Amino acid sequence: MLANQTIFAASSAAVCGVLAGFPFDTVKTRMQTHHYQSLLHCVRLTYREEGVRGFFRGMIPPLITISIVKSISFSVYENTKCQLKSSRWPPFQSSELLPFGTLCFASGATAGAVVALLSCPFELVKVQQQLEKLLAKVQPQQYATGTISRLPLAASTSPLTIHAIHSQQNGAGPRPPAVHVSPLESLIPNQSNPPRKPAPPLSSSAAQRTTTSSWAVARRLYVLHGAHGLYQGLTCHVARDALGTGIYFSTYELTKRLLSPLSGGQPPGPLTHFLAGGTCGVFSWLLIFPLDLVKSVIQKEALLPMNQRRYNGFWHCLSSMYRHHGLAAFYRGISVTLLRAFPLHSLNFLVYEWVLDVIRRRAQ
Repeated sequence: MLANQTIFAASSAAVCGVLAGFPFDTVKTRMQTHHYQSLLHCVRLTYREEGVRGFFRGMIPPLITISIVKSISFSVYENTKCQLKSSRWPPFQSSELLPFGTLCFASGATAGAVVALLSCPFELVKVQQQLEKLLAKVQPQQYATGTISRLPLAASTSPLTIHAIHSQQNGAGPRPPAVHVSPLESLIPNQSNPPRKPAPPLSSSAAQRTTTSSWAVARRLYVLHGAHGLYQGLTCHVARDALGTGIYFSTYELTKRLLSPLSGGQPPGPLTHFLAGGTCGVFSWLLIFPLDLVKSVIQKEALLPMNQRRYNGFWHCLSSMYRHHGLAAFYRGISVTLLRAFPLHSLNFLVYEWVLDVIRRRAQ
């Protein structure tokens, strides 16, 4: 077990992290891709329409894959750090804060890039499942048959509201707008420009439940776009994970070192791990959140044929969002992310360091 201590500790931390943080991740994804009045409005609407299950939709794939991915991430990080330390390049030989931080950032960025290449298909499927019912309520028939499309830009100035759709379905008539679907989110059937290759339709019962398995989502993506379709948003995904993981590990290691004098000469304890983990989680998300948002917006359109998408890629999405919505658009949903970041990543490193400590003590 000692030889695989990093893998075992990282996978244990991953399971705890997914169970504790997935509802927050679901709310974050919904707020990134649809307009809500507030965080609480998103939570209330999700609970009213889908119940508690709505917050855990699509959790099984990440529960399995994140354990593997996090094990790979921590292993690549530790191995890369050892390799760079043993190199003859002077910046990695010093124990001062700046060179040490550079070493940790380079190792973390390498781990993030590797993980992104492996996890992109799973992340794409997760996003589709998190948004499944929300998209189906906009146009259930088009969503079920894979022909859902976007609203033309000229028509997108007329706001469509999710709340109004619920009211009309319940016979209550239209109500004041609650959730505006902006040009980024507006989706209606486009009969004048039908998809060239429709996805396999869901059964009528599946369309009513709008609950699709991870395998079914992956299959529809493959049928529509081939193997390449499972890697939609990869550029943004690699950029997010490389930058974010580099910041994540370097901030954790530097914070842990800066807090070490508080331990009175003893090895860093749980309080140090807790504070360093929470700090690195908040700081990394603050910096990479715009990349994560663009990735979610691109992956939201994954089931659309290429000729019906609003965005042609990462740079087109980035520039269009900034031009139409300004800088604030890139931080939509940041509140729920920061709300979960500190406790979630504090827990992550508490479990990771605790499991490592238990393994090492038993090995003695």
